[in-house]
Amino acid sequence: MTKTRTCPVCGTEFEAYRRAHIYCSESCRSRSMYSRRKVEVGKVKKICAMCGKESFIEGYHRSAHQKYHNYCQRCASILAHETRKKPLQERTCAGCGKAFISKNPHTRFCSLQCAYKHRGDDYRSRRYREVVEHIRLCTTKQEFRDKYPSDSIFARKYKIEEYKKFPNGKRQKQIEDETIISESKKYHTKKEYRNHSPNMYAIANRRGLLPTFTWLVSEPPFHERYVVYRYFFAAQETVYVGLSCNPQKRDVQHRISRGKKTSCVFKFAKRVGLEIPKMEILESGISQSEARSKEHEYVNKFKDIGYEVLNTGKTGASIGSIGGMPKYTKKEFLEVAQEVGDFNKFVKNFKGLYIAALQHGWLKECNNLKRDRRAPKTINAEYAINEANNKSSIEDLRNDSAIYNYISTHKLWHRTKFGLLRQSLSKDFCISVARNFSSASSLRKSNGTVYLKMQKNGWLDECPWLVKGEGWRQAAALKARPVRQMTMNGKVLKTFPSIAVAARTTNVSSGNLTSCLKGRIQSCGGFRWQYAD
Repeated sequence: MTKTRTCPVCGTEFEAYRRAHIYCSESCRSRSMYSRRKVEVGKVKKICAMCGKESFIEGYHRSAHQKYHNYCQRCASILAHETRKKPLQERTCAGCGKAFISKNPHTRFCSLQCAYKHRGDDYRSRRYREVVEHIRLCTTKQEFRDKYPSDSIFARKYKIEEYKKFPNGKRQKQIEDETIISESKKYHTKKEYRNHSPNMYAIANRRGLLPTFTWLVSEPPFHERYVVYRYFFAAQETVYVGLSCNPQKRDVQHRISRGKKTSCVFKFAKRVGLEIPKMEILESGISQSEARSKEHEYVNKFKDIGYEVLNTGKTGASIGSIGGMPKYTKKEFLEVAQEVGDFNKFVKNFKGLYIAALQHGWLKECNNLKRDRRAPKTINAEYAINEANNKSSIEDLRNDSAIYNYISTHKLWHRTKFGLLRQSLSKDFCISVARNFSSASSLRKSNGTVYLKMQKNGWLDECPWLVKGEGWRQAAALKARPVRQMTMNGKVLKTFPSIAVAARTTNVSSGNLTSCLKGRIQSCGGFRWQYAD
């Protein structure tokens, strides 16, 4: 039985099927419910009772927060949050009797360890008592760990007090100061002492003994670690002077062969047949600039004495190049310059002699080396094409780099005979050229353009006199099987000597063609395929 009713929210009439059917829709029902929970207040200016600030309250306030109507929105939310917190209660532990603070009113014990110790007969409480009994049977921690490894893990995890009070086994003997002092006297610097015996160094530093070790020299800063050294061959009255910040490493470099970087000291000792003498330190603890000036002073000093100096340059490099090349004289330079005559050829073929001439200023006194100071000839298109056509081969044209680069940059190859030859490579022409060769490799080396053209179009298979080489190529040629190209109805169109030739000619994949021949797929490239043999 239905009744016609009016919705109290929106005022629309609707048919009600039951007594509780009061609202026309769910939205009107929820709107009515929320309106009953709220009280309309309006816009009111009030002073907050907590912070003292003026605030406007407008709209609706929930009835649950009506007790905070004298507070601003921020202070009301803080007070509501604090009232919802559970109060802290002071309780007494049921196991040890200590007082503790807890939020939960059902908490009986002050800690987890106390609960395991005094709680009822559960697994962890029994395990706790077993571990305590095992601890009392042992005398040291190490003994307890060896006998009961699982119990030691449990004791460390739950922090059992008896385990904490355990004696920690043998105590390490205290190192006496006399032992530390005797150990430090084995070294010369603090760095050596720290690297070779770090434990002793740490103990000495902790006890404040390091300042009293006057025999340990502190290292100088890095920029003052350069030394000036020499190698003196007394019998030959020959000396070499150098500088380095790592003399030990540099001494090793002078005594071994290092290819192009081999030292002139090593080369001289090998030429004379003597052993390299011991390195003598002339100056130490100086900067790099001071070491260079000192090295130059010692070089001039030994020259004045009459010794033969292996390094004649300011920085210790031998004449010619760094690393100790053979010495050159002015007489040798003049003879070579008169024989060569051209400056560019001299620089290209005699680099060491050219560097020596630059160092000593011999080039100013030599008039035999002629330099081509003429202005370069302007190159235009006609000149470049004529010069290219006069060349016998492309290799000769490449040697003339100016013409070759001009033709390449301006794209003039089609107007030269080399470009016309590339365009006019017909099949008959290529086969006629190939008849002059007995193998494909000789054709590729002598006339690569013709070979590439024939390989691209598949004309090499029509030249049986060209041997394709040895090894796998010859074996591949013997294993090749001819294939037939057919329509989908089975009509034979063409026969090819191999799969590679068929794939290249018809522009299909060789893998798909092989799959079609083996019956994996029905067609390839719109045709059917089968072996001809």
